[in-house]
Amino acid sequence: MLAYPTPEAWQTWRRQHETGFAAQLRQRSPGKHLVLLGTSAPESFVRPSTLFAVDDLSPSEVASVVRPAQELARRTSVALVAPITLVRQLREYGFSPGGGSGSVGLSRSTHRPAAVDLDLIDASAVVVTRYETPAARALRIYSRQRSIPCAYIQHGVVTPFAPPLPAEALLFSWSQSDADFWCDGRADVSIHVVGSQMLWEAGSTRRNAHEEQPGQDDQTLCFLGQLHGTELARRVTIATVQELRGRGPLTYRPHPAERDIRSRCRHMSWRCQGVRVLSQALPLTEQAGPVVGIFSTGILQAAAAGRSSYAFCLRPPSWIKELWSRYGMEQLGGTRSTSVSSPSQHPARAIADVLESLV
Repeated sequence: MLAYPTPEAWQTWRRQHETGFAAQLRQRSPGKHLVLLGTSAPESFVRPSTLFAVDDLSPSEVASVVRPAQELARRTSVALVAPITLVRQLREYGFSPGGGSGSVGLSRSTHRPAAVDLDLIDASAVVVTRYETPAARALRIYSRQRSIPCAYIQHGVVTPFAPPLPAEALLFSWSQSDADFWCDGRADVSIHVVGSQMLWEAGSTRRNAHEEQPGQDDQTLCFLGQLHGTELARRVTIATVQELRGRGPLTYRPHPAERDIRSRCRHMSWRCQGVRVLSQALPLTEQAGPVVGIFSTGILQAAAAGRSSYAFCLRPPSWIKELWSRYGMEQLGGTRSTSVSSPSQHPARAIADVLESLV
C-alpha cells in the first residue's frame, strides 16, 4: 500500500522532494526552540501522563492534537511540546509555560519560556500527528529512549506517500479502511478507529436545512491549492487549475504552506489570467461556492459542513483515483457532490479515553 515501507526509505524520498516552508520546518533543530506548556496543575510540567507534540496551529493540527489534549487535561495531567513561537496562541487553549524550573518551564532570569529539557520529564506516553517536524521528532526520540507508547493521530487523508508507522505504534485512524491502507496487515500496530475531529467539528457547523447557506447562489468554483505537496508533481496541479480556469470563473485558495517564491509567482500569474487568488481565506466551512480539489482533506471538510464539494484532476494518476474511491470523493461533473457522515462518537473524547487507560 505505501510507496516507502521503511522509515529510512521514506525519509530519503521526503528530503529529496520537499521544498520551501516544509523543508525549513524539518531542518530546524529538534529541541533548540521547543518549550513545554502545561495546565495550572504543577505535575503537568514534570510528571505529565501524556506529552503531545504541536508543531503548528493549522485547523487540522488543532482538531487532531490540541482538542484531545484539552479533553485529557480535564482528567489527568498533560503537557504540550511546541515551538516557542506558538506560546501566545496556545495560551488561548489553556496551556502555558511554567513550573518554576529554568530548564522545564520559565527562565528565572527573564521569565520567558526556556527550551525544554525532556530528560527532566517523566511521561507515560507521547502523541504526535507528524513525523519529521521538530516537536514530533523530539517526542518520537523520547518515546524510543523511554520505551513508552508513541501514538499517532491521523490528521488528514492518507496517501501512498504517508510515512510508515514505527514498530509497536498506537494509531488513531479515521476509518478501518484508512488503518488497513496505512498498516497493510501489520500485527504490531494497535489500531483504534475514532473518526476525524476536524470533520466532526465541520459537521457541527452545518446549518439548518431550512436556512440559507452563505454563497449558495455563487457557482464560482473554489479550488483548494496543493502546490506545496510532495506527493503530486506541481505540473499536475497547474494543469488542473488551467483546465478549470478555461471552464469559467475560478477562485484559488492557496494552502498556508504555499509561501515559497515559485508558488507566489504562480499565484501572480494566475491573477493576471483572471483567477481570483485569495490572500486571506475564510474558514473552509464558510467558503462561498462549490469547493473542488485534487486530494485535499478540505474536500471532506467542506462536505461535512454541508457545502458542495468535488474532486477533480486532469489525467489523475492511479493512486489519486484509489484515494477518491476510499473517501467517497465525488468527481466534478457528476450527478452528486461528496457526502460525509459524522462519526458515531466524539473523536477527541474517544482518543482521550484510550490515552487515559495507558496511565
